[in-house]
Amino acid sequence: MPDSTDYVALEAYVHANGYVSSDATALKAVKYNGVDAFGFGMLIGGYLGSNTYFNMGRYANLWLANATPSYVNFANGAATSLMSTGAAEDAYAIRCLKQ
Repeated sequence: MPDSTDYVALEAYVHANGYVSSDATALKAVKYNGVDAFGFGMLIGGYLGSNTYFNMGRYANLWLANATPSYVNFANGAATSLMSTGAAEDAYAIRCLKQ
């Protein structure tokens, strides 16, 4: 599972390849206002919190492997992603890294 430094490296790579202010657009699936320029195919599946699904089709949160619970948020229609801290009991998606 990636940590925040992995995500910062991915974001820098995306910016260096022409998507300076639109990293989320470059990584999101076309269905969610993206171009998927890097084959990341980010899907916007919402999240589970307090035994209820929230924001299906609006947001996707991916856990980062940090000491403090943190995640990356992708929003449908937003050009950029956002790193934030989360509640450990929330169920966010996980993306694995291939080394």
